[in-house]
Amino acid sequence: MSRTMPSYVEEMIDGAVSRLDNLKNEHTVSFAFMTDTHNCTTLTERGLYALREIDRRAGVAFTCLGGDYLCNNARTSREMALSQLRELGDLLETYTQPPVMVVNGNHDRNMFGPEENAVLPDEMYDIVMRHHRARFVGDDQAEKGMYGYYDVPEAKLRAVFLNVFDLTYRIKDGRLVPCGQPVGAALDGRQLQWVAERALALPPEWGVVFFAHTTPLPAPFEGGCERVFGGDALWEIICACRRGTAYAASARCGALFYDVHCDYTAQGPRDVIGFFCGHHHCDFTWKADGIPIIVCLSAASDNFETQVCGDGRLHLKTRGSGEESAFSVFTVDRAARRIYCVRCGAGPDFSTTY
Repeated sequence: MSRTMPSYVEEMIDGAVSRLDNLKNEHTVSFAFMTDTHNCTTLTERGLYALREIDRRAGVAFTCLGGDYLCNNARTSREMALSQLRELGDLLETYTQPPVMVVNGNHDRNMFGPEENAVLPDEMYDIVMRHHRARFVGDDQAEKGMYGYYDVPEAKLRAVFLNVFDLTYRIKDGRLVPCGQPVGAALDGRQLQWVAERALALPPEWGVVFFAHTTPLPAPFEGGCERVFGGDALWEIICACRRGTAYAASARCGALFYDVHCDYTAQGPRDVIGFFCGHHHCDFTWKADGIPIIVCLSAASDNFETQVCGDGRLHLKTRGSGEESAFSVFTVDRAARRIYCVRCGAGPDFSTTY
């Protein structure tokens, strides 16, 4: 992998730093989000390099990689999938600042073909989280669950990273393989209860942001057809935290089950700032219960985009230019209650309130 960056990458960094400088004040905190790289290793490296330089000059509290690192299909072997993940792991070993937190995407377990080709949950955790796990607070009961949180104490901010493809596994021929599921995306009961009890036990005046590969609620531009098992329960838990109220629910779907409860009446209301995700390969922001759900354009250069963005455009990539990829640096202004996006690459800057 090359360590020599094209001049347009340096120009992109200069532009991002300048725009971030105009947003900074004593009430702001910035973090980065890059998603759906689909094994564009060179562009992933350029993005991580750019974020390291932006952090050095403007300050970035952390980076979230939002899933779908693999570019695969039903014919992709287990060995090829692991090789792609190891390439990502090598990049994360090189680019350790700002801290990089990784979430699981629907491509990343290589579950499109025969079950023996699947990447196991522990394998993915060990490959892509080994360099950052000490910074990442996970679940004591699911050490390698690919979900957890990261605190930014000086900004009174907690970032919660979710695994919305938390599917059940079984033993076959001495190894774990994924069970057949009636749904493609899911949060199991253990993760939901951990969110309710641990991740959202927030100190006074703290706010929280969430990251996952896809939205817990159906996206309006998808016609409401794609659902996450446990997504409605997750959202009600988040809303209960925001309001300082209680919630309880249970449900079963095949091998998946949850029975969750939370009570934030003693804690009181907390700032729920936004939910950030990818998966849909477009820019689109809407609000549910007053909380922004921000879907971001993919970083892959191959123009998989078919969904028009919220501004009515596709924002296609141009290889060999500053718009060959797309990732974002978000700045939250807690006093103004506004989220600003500085886009690096294809697509525009934008902002929303919370």
